[in-house]
Amino acid sequence: MTGLETISRPLPGFAAIERLADATGIMQHSRHSIPDPEHGYCVDDNARALILMHRRPELPEALHDRWAEVFANFVERAWNPERAGFRNFMSYDGAWLEEAGAEDSQGRALWSLGITAAEAASPAQRAWALDLFEEAAGPLLALGSPRAQAFCILGATALLGAMPGQREATAIVERFAPRLSRLVSAYARPGWAWFEPVLAYDNARLPEALLRAGHVTGERDFVDMGIETLGWLAALQTAEEGHFRAVGCESFGRAYAPPARWDQQPLEAQGMIEACEAAFAATGEARWLAEAERAFAWFLGANDGGVALADAESGECYDGLTPTGPNLNRGAESVLAFQLGACAMIGLRDQARR
Repeated sequence: MTGLETISRPLPGFAAIERLADATGIMQHSRHSIPDPEHGYCVDDNARALILMHRRPELPEALHDRWAEVFANFVERAWNPERAGFRNFMSYDGAWLEEAGAEDSQGRALWSLGITAAEAASPAQRAWALDLFEEAAGPLLALGSPRAQAFCILGATALLGAMPGQREATAIVERFAPRLSRLVSAYARPGWAWFEPVLAYDNARLPEALLRAGHVTGERDFVDMGIETLGWLAALQTAEEGHFRAVGCESFGRAYAPPARWDQQPLEAQGMIEACEAAFAATGEARWLAEAERAFAWFLGANDGGVALADAESGECYDGLTPTGPNLNRGAESVLAFQLGACAMIGLRDQARR
């Protein structure tokens, strides 16, 4: 793929999203560039896609509103009031494959609602998202997964930024932020400053959640813990040559072990950019801008393979970096990671200039 040295304006092309999406939602996977209907849809990706629409206000109104409605409708359909939770997987023919999804998908769905209630261009969509956030937040206080809790915090803090004191969002932050903070002490070992005894996926969301919780609550301890753990993760994700090296999937499940090199996923680079955005907002320190730039450069070729994984013109992104080169499939998670990472990088550069 063709990468650019930098992206400032305009944002990546939107064609990659339209390739994967239809009237139902955005499909999970593709075989190379062709959407793969066998795997259908999931609320994880449609929640991410809904967030993206609020970060792309420059799109033509008809295009923006069409896809914002499609992705919001998927999240609405995913809500199962009988189980007080969100379904995750849907087949290509529109049949739900479960009554309730895993905890992380619950957190991602709530995250998208918090962002939508705070940022949607449409007042009607903001009102819808707030209503469903308020209905879902109470049951989701029972979530036990640290990542699910972090995702909920990210949605809640976005909502609190627009509606200070909002009851359900406040309850989310007050319940989950102290729990995340205590995990670091529980699992600490010499040379290990992390929330779990293992490294897994979307790692940077854990410190990001504490940073954003500290911002809305004024709790300096949350900010300090977020900075400490993000700095530890950033050091682990730095190759000997100095470029960003995402924690590889082969690391998952290995207790107190250094990260494996492969397979590297776009989700990790996106998460690092957005966590650095939160760290820069909290501290104003230039090192977080530099860390974010390094993570973004991973998409454009500054990686272990020396190959561009994303294409700014089309907005496409390969599914990962393997020992033999890119995974040539271009599924929703990867495309959305590049799109959202680019949006965050532009926002961070603007913030730094100000």
